Amino acid sequence: MARLPQAGARLRKRLGLELRHQLHHIKRQEFAGKQQQVFLWQHHSKRRSNVFLHRSQQVIRTKTHDGSIAHGRILPHPNLDEWNLFPTLSITYLPKAGHIIQFDLDCDRDYPTYWSVKDFTTYNAGGYGKIVGNPTLKPSRDLSLSLTYILHSRYVASLFFNNSKDEFRQLPYQSDEKKEMEYKHVNFDYVNQVGLMLTTPINIGNWWQNRLTFTGVYQNDKNSHFYDLPFDRSKWFCQAQWNGTFLFGKHVLLNLDASVRTDAIQGIIDIPASGYLNAALTWKPLKDDKLQLKAYCNDIFETGDNHLHDTYRGQHVINNMYFGRIFSLSLTYRFGGYKAKQHEEVDTSRFGK
Repeated sequence: MARLPQAGARLRKRLGLELRHQLHHIKRQEFAGKQQQVFLWQHHSKRRSNVFLHRSQQVIRTKTHDGSIAHGRILPHPNLDEWNLFPTLSITYLPKAGHIIQFDLDCDRDYPTYWSVKDFTTYNAGGYGKIVGNPTLKPSRDLSLSLTYILHSRYVASLFFNNSKDEFRQLPYQSDEKKEMEYKHVNFDYVNQVGLMLTTPINIGNWWQNRLTFTGVYQNDKNSHFYDLPFDRSKWFCQAQWNGTFLFGKHVLLNLDASVRTDAIQGIIDIPASGYLNAALTWKPLKDDKLQLKAYCNDIFETGDNHLHDTYRGQHVINNMYFGRIFSLSLTYRFGGYKAKQHEEVDTSRFGK
């Protein structure tokens, strides 16, 4: 977002029109005399028509808005031949010093990876597990809405809504007809999320700085054509994050990073609660800070791993993942007249500073 104009600045408007044309293509491969069609979603590929309209406006110093509309058509795909609008809008309002209200709307597409749309099959777990590609996988259409309030550039409250139509995720499926479990990326009907995020800094003197973030989310996943197990599941979950910095004298710095999350879902999969605590201790014994000794440990209590459970309508999948904590120790010494590169300060004028 551009820097807010100074008081008394004139009204400025920009209006632009851009026409782009791209062509998506099909890659054909032959195996043992049999021809296959593999649909590749490539950013540089062609057969995609886009019309882009952009408009932004700034008035004095209290209100700004910025918006655009993209109209696109994508071909070819066996299940996709359609036109879509991709509007983008951002409005920032400053009712008075230290108070900011911001509204954002964003629409976009998310494309599957190369291997997820390729026609292939691989086996694991002695042939019981099977990973297959999905050539008919479609890109998702994503809509995001948010309303944010910022107080004194420190305290943030944000309401948000996310909708992803044709969201694609990899899910397991146990067949009733034979002893195998299939993993495949599939399109959901949609995934909806509604939530609230709160962020606040808490500082105690010059030696203890903290930032707390709380997020509460209601999620709804629906897929009406997932094999013989259509689902429409919803779940409330929340996550709390804490980042703390402790300064002991002038030469010792301790950073702690912690997070905890309640139970969540992904399609037919249940994701149990998890959390982690990371720590980094830095010691700079010399006055010129040329020597630095740093010790780091992630997931100190080994509670950050996700253990996925699937017991939906007769399915029985338990996937326990253990990665373990990692310790690291580094010693750094800067020789000669080396100085750390200086970076320009971030422009915070849009936050009322």
